[in-house]
This record gives sequence, C-alpha cells and structure tokens, in this order.
Amino acid sequence: TKYRTPEQYSGFFSDAEAGDFRYQLSGTNFVESYAQLKGNMHQYWFRWQKVSPASERHLMTLQTGQYAPAKILRYEKIYGRGYIYTGGDEISQKILELAQPSLREGASVLDIGFGAGGTAYYVAQHCAGVYVHGINWSSELASFNAGRLPQVPTDLRARVSFELTPECGVPENELRYPPNIFDLVILRETLMYLDRQDKAVILRKIKQLLRPGGCLVVLDYCAGQQELSETFQEHIHRWHYECIPPAENEELLKNYFQVESQDLTASFIKYMEEGLENIEQSLGPNSWESSQMDLSHLESGVKDALESLPEEVIEEASQAAMQKVKLYEAALASESERLKDDYRWARETWALEKEAAERGDLKWYLFLARAT
Repeated sequence: TKYRTPEQYSGFFSDAEAGDFRYQLSGTNFVESYAQLKGNMHQYWFRWQKVSPASERHLMTLQTGQYAPAKILRYEKIYGRGYIYTGGDEISQKILELAQPSLREGASVLDIGFGAGGTAYYVAQHCAGVYVHGINWSSELASFNAGRLPQVPTDLRARVSFELTPECGVPENELRYPPNIFDLVILRETLMYLDRQDKAVILRKIKQLLRPGGCLVVLDYCAGQQELSETFQEHIHRWHYECIPPAENEELLKNYFQVESQDLTASFIKYMEEGLENIEQSLGPNSWESSQMDLSHLESGVKDALESLPEEVIEEASQAAMQKVKLYEAALASESERLKDDYRWARETWALEKEAAERGDLKWYLFLARAT
C-alpha cells in the first residue's frame, strides 16, 4: 500500500488533461466514523466534479500560484497559523465584536474566502454553539485544510465545515443554500478578487442567504485615490485585484444593506510593519544560512567507527554514508535558496503595500452591512 497526502491526490486530478473538460475538487474530508469508532483520522474521501474548461477567474487564481502548500506556510510565518490575510487574530476578534449580536448559540456563519481557516476557527472557538461553514475556490487550499483536520479538536471539527466552491460562488449554480439560513457572512480580503460586475452578483446572493437582522462583514483593499501610482497599478494587476474607491464599495453595498464603514488604513500600515519584522525573523538571513559540513572529517569518523570490519566493507559503508550526507547537504542548499527567494518576495511585497497605504494609493476599509 502506498499512502499519499490530500495535496498529492489533489494534484493528480487537478493536473489531469481531459480535452474540453477538467476535474474540480468539490469536497474532501476524513471519514468521521473511522475517527470516532477507531481513532483513525487518516481515511479520506474526495469528491471530484467534471466541469467545463477553466474560466478566466479560475486561471487568474492559478497564475498567481499563491495557494500552493509552501506558499500557505510562508503566509502563516508572517500572519500566524491559519491566516493568509492581514491582521491575524486581532482582526478576527474585531469581526467577532462587531457581529456579536448575530452570534447567539445555534447561529450559522458563512465565511466566503475561508483561506486556511483562521477566522472561522477563531469564531467557533470563541462562540459556543455557533456553526461556521467556509468556502474556498482553490483546490490546493481545500486539500491543505483537509490535511490539517486530524489536528483540530473534536468540538471544533463538529462545528466548522468547509467546501470548495468554484470562482467564489459567482456562477449561477453556486451558493445554492436555502434562503435566510445564515446569521453572519464574512468577506475578509475576498471581494477585491472579483470584477465589478461579479461583486454585485455575490452581494445579491448574500442578501438572499442572510436572515433578517443578520450582518455581513467586509474587509477589503480599496483604491485610495483616482490616479494610482504606476508601481501600485502594476502590483494590483499582477495579483488580479479589482480595487475600487471606498465610497463606491459602500454605494454598492447600500443597494442591498444598511451600511457602516471604518477606515482601518492606519491599522493596515501597523500590520505591514509587524509583517516586515516577522519576515526578518522567519524568512531572513538567519533562517537560510546553511551550515558548511566538513565532509573529510565526517568520512574519517565513519571509517574509525567501523575499524573492526574488513577494509572493503569499511570503504563501501563509508561511501554510502557520504553519498547520503552529500544528498542531505544538497537538500539544505536548495531549501536555503528557496528561503532566500521567499524572503526577497515577501520583503518587497510588504514594503510596497505599506508604502502604497502611506502614499494614499491603498485604503483598507471595513464595512458592516446589516440585512433589513
């Protein structure tokens, strides 16, 4: 038997070429009955759907490559475990405080842009009896989260679920939940990935899903001024962000909800500064300085340890040991180069967005929208 990770299974199907269609991971989890009855949390099921060729939205997500497992772990070194977006637990707590009236026991929450689960698990952990359902549109994120399920406490596992929903739920046949079913919907740094017309589509769907009196919390990048600098324009184009001015975002939300807004740009700058410090600590030179091994000393040490054996056996054993050491050294060097690339990318990206916010190109806004 050959055991594989959820990420590997995801890759097999996602990479499959099937002419005019492709396979889309629509759900994965471990078999709960095995976990409860046998304590075995390593039996998984996968549900794949045969769908049409990748749309432009899907291709844009693939082009950035930001949800590969190594990239997710890179984000977590900067933002904290479970987070691939700005603010970590502090912003989860702010969302919790704003939405508290909607989070009575038995309430249901929809987290659109579940990411690596940080916000959803935070809400469930701090609100007894509240159920959170998250959606992602990256099969890599879905399989990554599935691989972490055995580490999630049983109580949280029973109240937090997630699935893969193509293209943020924009297509007509997605987000087909019963109306008036959710008390809170969260869009945390998610709306910015949608085109202007798609923003309206997703908000209209959310309006139908929220119970009367329920609320929607949106936290998003916004365009800070009419004429953006060329550097920032190139940046948001590369990441496929569709940033619109805060006032335009608010007007769009007011088509469906009663809206309050908060300018959190000062907090964003603080988080970027903290992120740059974390980048230095977690990805900086101290983490990729590979140790230089004295191979000749190691080889003589191996031979001395085997001196009681025949000479030809000693020679063969020392050569085999040194070959493994050299492979290990090569792996360390390769990892060191990857960390250097991560460091350069992260430092440049965080510094650019911090400067964009300080210059006025980028605004970071929170919108609290209530269903009437």
